[in-house]
Amino acid sequence: MRRPLSALTPAFLLAALLLGASAALADSEKAETFHIMEIVQVMAGYNGNTGIQAVEMKELAAGQDLVATGQINVYDKDGVLATTLGTFAANLANGTSGAHILCATAAFASAFSITPDLVLTPGVPLPSGQIVFEKAGCKVNSVPYGAINTIVANTSTAPTIPTLGATVLFRTADAPTTLTCPLTDNAAARFAIRSGTSTSSFLVFQTNTGDTAHVWSTVTSVETTPPEPVRLQASPNPFRVTTQIDAPDWGPLAIHDVQGRLVRVLTCAPGGACPQVAGAFRGSWDGRDGRGRAMPSGVYFLRYSGASGRAVKAIVYLR
Repeated sequence: MRRPLSALTPAFLLAALLLGASAALADSEKAETFHIMEIVQVMAGYNGNTGIQAVEMKELAAGQDLVATGQINVYDKDGVLATTLGTFAANLANGTSGAHILCATAAFASAFSITPDLVLTPGVPLPSGQIVFEKAGCKVNSVPYGAINTIVANTSTAPTIPTLGATVLFRTADAPTTLTCPLTDNAAARFAIRSGTSTSSFLVFQTNTGDTAHVWSTVTSVETTPPEPVRLQASPNPFRVTTQIDAPDWGPLAIHDVQGRLVRVLTCAPGGACPQVAGAFRGSWDGRDGRGRAMPSGVYFLRYSGASGRAVKAIVYLR
């Protein structure tokens, strides 16, 4: 038999109210707990001017314009917070999936006649650093680049960012949209250096309202000429038993899986002591990890980051 509301005890009513309030709080906190936002490009300088810097982001799902209190932070190569480049004072207007958010310095805004969604203080570190978009309790997405000892929110590192000409560290593939914090990302596999060299091959920066800045450089000095690409060789590839590996020298050389996890170090770890051996490196990989355990079939990445530059090469292992 149903009891009238007046017959319910005060304790029961209090418990019901608290339960309802808790459920409402949980709903309101969802947007603040999970974020699907990725960094898509980073500019550390323009024609050598490091006051002209930008960090552009992309909303991977609807409703990601709730950026109030979010920060663009910089961490050093050891994973220590170095500085905050800027903090969002309010949410943005455009929360559609695929919308962009432009964070840039005042010098960038002036040079390219665009109003960024967040004005940054210059401070993108070189040659190594980690750019992180984060809110309280969540390092949503990051781009570590250069020689990093401790990655704060990624599985691998991207190349360092040039400052001469018009060059950016550019995302070539989206991060997974799984609701995790931080997003599962692989900077080595998803970022590359891109240059804007003419009106037909310019860089595009876009604000949350859809305004764009087309950026290129006419600088043609020898300093802006990109170095010869680092050559990594693995033969045969694909392989079943052993593949022969060649690198330009004995700089840091290692094998990672598709998640960016370290499988085996072939010469030395980035940031560690490398053997003083003259000439090119020539070695092999037999499909085993550093403990001698056979790895499963799949795609692996040979990563080099030494004096000759940086390079990544995919290797296919078939057991």
